Amino acid sequence: FKAASEKLEMEGERAARRAAGSARTAFMLMLGSGLAALGGVGKKKLLWLASLVLAAGGAAAFLVALFLGW
Repeated sequence: FKAASEKLEMEGERAARRAAGSARTAFMLMLGSGLAALGGVGKKKLLWLASLVLAAGGAAAFLVALFLGW
């Protein structure tokens, strides 16, 4: 019984880490698209470039999670 509960606990921790990574990735992509919109409307090149960096980071985190299973 104890071994089964430890296994379930480890699986729960792994799922929690994966969910946190997914939330972080989604937030980075959302923030990047929001900055891109603000940069486009306000014609601010710095905001638009910052959005590219955030969107690239979010996309990279998504691909790492997808292929490496983090």
